[in-house]
Amino acid sequence: MVEVTEVCLNDYEGIMALFGRHGIPARKYVEWKFFWQENPVLKNTGYACPRGWVLKDSGKVVGYLGNIPLEYFFRGKKIIAAAAHNWVVDKAYRQNSVLLINNYFRQENADFLINTTGGNPITQKIFLAYKAKKIPAHSYDISLFSILDYPAFLKSVAIKKEAVFCQKLAILAAPLSLLMRWGVEIRNIARYHNDTGGKVQRCTDIGRQFDEFWHTLLQQENRLLCVRDRKSLQWRYTYALHEGRIWIYTVQNNQQMIAYAIFLRDDKPEMNLKRIKLVDIQTLEKEPSAVIFKLLASAEKRCRREGIHMLEAVGFQPDKRQILAKWLPHKRKTPVWPFYKTGDPALGSKLEDSTAWDPCLFDGDGSL
Repeated sequence: MVEVTEVCLNDYEGIMALFGRHGIPARKYVEWKFFWQENPVLKNTGYACPRGWVLKDSGKVVGYLGNIPLEYFFRGKKIIAAAAHNWVVDKAYRQNSVLLINNYFRQENADFLINTTGGNPITQKIFLAYKAKKIPAHSYDISLFSILDYPAFLKSVAIKKEAVFCQKLAILAAPLSLLMRWGVEIRNIARYHNDTGGKVQRCTDIGRQFDEFWHTLLQQENRLLCVRDRKSLQWRYTYALHEGRIWIYTVQNNQQMIAYAIFLRDDKPEMNLKRIKLVDIQTLEKEPSAVIFKLLASAEKRCRREGIHMLEAVGFQPDKRQILAKWLPHKRKTPVWPFYKTGDPALGSKLEDSTAWDPCLFDGDGSL
């Protein structure tokens, strides 16, 4: 008999087995437990919500939809979002998927719901059917990227498209790649080395400086922002940072952090593609180009040392995208577009304005 129950920690093995059947990376139990027990909203605010829902048949987990509470600030007010996470159902039980999504949309405590990783066209249609709206972002489905290893990148494209031509082109691209790399480095050096303010540091521990930075950023920004204080960042990235899945770089000036960037290792093994994605980039500078270029340059150097083929950015508000596009010259269309829904008419009216958003992989479960 198929039934839906709220997720509990004891569902760990069944959920991880389900993930394994669908190619979703598994978490170690200690990380899974930390992820839920140390969630800042659940731990510190008294907010009550399910961790999600599981679909079971005779005790076996055959479907899952996570429900992650996240703190946001919008125009000086704290609000709570519920982020959909890893909605996955075994093929034989797809007709029961609605049992999971019904529970997600029926929850009442969240100020708004958000789904940032629903790339499947069917998922998008379902969210629209539940009257969720697309986030009014500029070109969210057009990612920006730079190619750091042309031969390896072209080989990955060839694997995806099964194109012999691309494989041959990859061999011919090796000497051209070296010339292009020199050209890109000369171009980028000219962009950020003329600025002497601030030193880039690789972050190995999330310290108090992030609280100070967040407090200042919050005073400057009127856009909807997911909380980025020390506790929230530690909850999100403690394990991933130590395992090298997350990179964090900061810019320091006169012992004050004036900018940071977070990067996520997101390889595509089926294509032999090694990839880094820009999760978040924030700065206190009124003219942010120089510090943004510094952060990208530092990440790119590490990418080259570690043999990474591609550096990619998804989302961000138009002004920030314009700066990123100068460093990440290539574009590709993706199937992903984030959705949101709120039962608060006043909040809903404000969120229809594109200037209210600076959406990126930090939002929702994009980097969780």
